Amino acid sequence: MEHFFRARRRAKWPLVLVSQRIMQTNTAAATLVQSADHTLLWQWGSGVAATRDSTESALQLTSGLPVAVRAWPVEVSGLLAGVLVRLEPMKPDSATGPRSGEGGKRRTAYGWPSLTSTECSVAAIIAEGATNREAAARLLLSRHTIDFHLRQIFRKLEIRSRVELTRLVIQHSSTGHSAPNR
Repeated sequence: MEHFFRARRRAKWPLVLVSQRIMQTNTAAATLVQSADHTLLWQWGSGVAATRDSTESALQLTSGLPVAVRAWPVEVSGLLAGVLVRLEPMKPDSATGPRSGEGGKRRTAYGWPSLTSTECSVAAIIAEGATNREAAARLLLSRHTIDFHLRQIFRKLEIRSRVELTRLVIQHSSTGHSAPNR
């Protein structure tokens, strides 16, 4: 976990620590991976760690989302304890590469597309009925950071309550959309 916390502090991308028993994500990865992805990521990551090949590969998560992945082994006393995995969503219709390099598109100021991946994660967790403190614990953030993100979400979506947020999250997820494009 120490390796994950150090890497998470400097990571600006979705990051997952996976081992045979656990899977830990940073905020950006929380919207991409599901608990069902644990086995998939561990099998892929441990295979990459065994070959010492950290080149980028393409993988399809259990949700069907294609991602570019790169892994770094985490060894303790010479044994593989886990794998740090960097994820980058790819266009579903192509396996040519990650979306993040798409010419610096500007995010709109209001509405669902204006939310960052972190704000989407916070919105989804709050819509499940979690308190700010519970959301903070799940995302490994402070309660004050969750408060800040919620204020931004409410401003961008032009809403005033958690009930409205929940309604919008349910409505958005029922239309088949995932996190907004970055």
